[in-house]
Amino acid sequence: MDKARFQIVVVTFYDGGQFRNELENLAGIKILSLGKGGRWDLVGFVKRLINLVKMEKPDIVHGYLDVANLFSLLAGKLNGANVIWGMRASDMDFSRYDWTARFVYKMNVLFSPLPDGIICNSHAGKKFHLGQGFRPKRMEVVVNGINTQEFLPDGQNRAKMRHAWGVSEDTILVGQVGRLDPMKALESFIEAAAKISQKIPDVKFVHVGDGPVDYRNELLSLCQSYGLNDAFIWAGKLDNMPRVYNALDILSLSSAYGEGFPNVVGEAMACAIPCVVTDVGDAASVVGECGRVVPAGDAQALADSLVSLIMMPAGSRLELGRQSRQRVEDLFSVQTLVERSEHIFLEVAGL
Repeated sequence: MDKARFQIVVVTFYDGGQFRNELENLAGIKILSLGKGGRWDLVGFVKRLINLVKMEKPDIVHGYLDVANLFSLLAGKLNGANVIWGMRASDMDFSRYDWTARFVYKMNVLFSPLPDGIICNSHAGKKFHLGQGFRPKRMEVVVNGINTQEFLPDGQNRAKMRHAWGVSEDTILVGQVGRLDPMKALESFIEAAAKISQKIPDVKFVHVGDGPVDYRNELLSLCQSYGLNDAFIWAGKLDNMPRVYNALDILSLSSAYGEGFPNVVGEAMACAIPCVVTDVGDAASVVGECGRVVPAGDAQALADSLVSLIMMPAGSRLELGRQSRQRVEDLFSVQTLVERSEHIFLEVAGL
């Protein structure tokens, strides 16, 4: 953002975090932590937040996700600041989560008329939240921006990651990236992988991401029941995502619900990797004509579309990847994200 017009303070609930060092290295950004002691450390945490906002005197307090939205509303309004909420998901199935997730979302619905603006990162998300009872003063869609200078085709990254995984250059590698969460429907991806392996035994599959141990063990057992142990790599959490995407030939997104703008799809496309996605959130509009879209929960359709790209001549698949990157550069640039966000912030602040 334009540092001549915006002074940015990032406030985190907890100390540390995987982005802390990266944020601290950005010029002109102040990073503060509220030192939250745990999930139920609320009274002291709220007092510290209110005092911090009072001290910083911001024109805008921008919450990010459901819990932060509620706290931003409280601290912002008590200190006379404008408040903007950030909503990132769509079509959530709250029955798959504990009561706190349902309660917090209901509170977001109840208090939705109070913030001065709400930013969704997908058109599907905006439609979903309005359908759930949100009544905002103003709700805008600002799609995510992909850093195409960080996420780009790189043969060396491809070779290094494939070597680490023991995957030869001539082996087709299909990957899925994301935390282990019911919304990602990894069961569907595993079932599709099993169907593909029956037709094309030499295809390899990889999942990158981590999550609850019990759920991970369930997925590992499912994978084993399909006889996929030799064909499936569970890579866990990795930090060098450009290297991960470049190692793939095809990215799969099997999510059943909850996606807004799926970053992993945009990042893979920026690395010139074609994608097969389920029709959740704005995934279909992200891939456009450069990928394949299948119904959520249909493992057979997912398998068929993946096979169509696997069997595609290598040159044609590379061209599809090139078109994918061009689409990201044209429609989902960081600059577009910044310009849209700045415009909304200035209007809300009356500047």
